[in-house]
Amino acid sequence: MNKTIKYAGVAGIFSLIFAVPVIFFEILKSLNKLDGGLVSVYIFVLLISLILYIVFIHGFKLVAEKYQNNLLKVSSYILIISAIVYYGYLVITLISPNLDNIVIQILAVVILGAASIPFGIALLKLKPQFGSLATGAGVVEIITGTSLLSVILSIVGILLLIPLYILTSMILFRAAKKNRNKSNNLNSIKGICRQRKT
Repeated sequence: MNKTIKYAGVAGIFSLIFAVPVIFFEILKSLNKLDGGLVSVYIFVLLISLILYIVFIHGFKLVAEKYQNNLLKVSSYILIISAIVYYGYLVITLISPNLDNIVIQILAVVILGAASIPFGIALLKLKPQFGSLATGAGVVEIITGTSLLSVILSIVGILLLIPLYILTSMILFRAAKKNRNKSNNLNSIKGICRQRKT
């Protein structure tokens, strides 16, 4: 499990990196300069971004199961479903531009924001295991979700994604390390017990 959680943390870092080309392509799209081969490239980038995000959030589902954090588990599923719907919409509008609608775009951002708030609250509940790291990640997640939910402050939410991804990825790396240390301790205890029996 610790390797899977570690890979999820790596996926989180790459998700942040892939956010740069996604924003770049969205700017081109808004300027009506996204055409030809760029559309295919953007669709590919979106699919990779979605896969990375799913792997990233799946890591928190594993953490939730480890520490019996039901809110984190449920909100992880909600975030994954919301991301699939949102990225799916982006791909569909690239294939059929006439389906692009500002109202639907705003609604999608609001849904993502609403899903982020319970996820942030769930992260706060990890404070006994991860201390101030969980508190920081939870607070930033809640502020990000609230900003996206307000629509007007959505740019703030987008900017907060940088520290948010870093903090949440660090939680996954630390969770993987905790699991590895625990496994090593158990193996050491088993080894001592076997030596005593012999």
